Amino acid sequence: NISNSKSLGSRQKSKDVFAVKCMYAYNNKGNYLNVLNEIHILQTISKSREEYRNNFKNRQQNMADYGNEAVLYEQSTSKRRTIFKKNDFEIDESSFVFDFITSWKHENGYYIISDYYENGTLNDFIQNQIKNKDFKFDDFRIWKIIVEVCHGLNFIHKHCSIVHLDLKPSNIFV
Repeated sequence: NISNSKSLGSRQKSKDVFAVKCMYAYNNKGNYLNVLNEIHILQTISKSREEYRNNFKNRQQNMADYGNEAVLYEQSTSKRRTIFKKNDFEIDESSFVFDFITSWKHENGYYIISDYYENGTLNDFIQNQIKNKDFKFDDFRIWKIIVEVCHGLNFIHKHCSIVHLDLKPSNIFV
């Protein structure tokens, strides 16, 4: 989820628009279990995200209340000194993960509601840029995408104990 990435265009995800995905389980037991497993994983991530965000806010508040150690950063070439605070480097990694809202079953279909991502997937975004020929990926944009994907993966690995086994551009929302 790179939805908050300003490097990918001017459009941001909307807070009032949602996406609905329907997955049909048919009468195939393996497909049925895959659908239920995907929903369970999304619920697990959503629950972990709530806990993580509460802890993250508490840590930020505690650092603000009790002071925050300064870290000195010195550039050797220009001999400039910059002072940062430790929490200047803390990032809410849960914001780089797909936003699951709820799910339900209706007849043979399982429905998932999530936030709507205007640019679709990273694959769609890249294909549209290739067709339009009006966009060039510079190094900054490429590294920003890589860093944001890594933050999302770190969150699901570290806080949800989930390993993403199907990482590809069509599974990354922008």
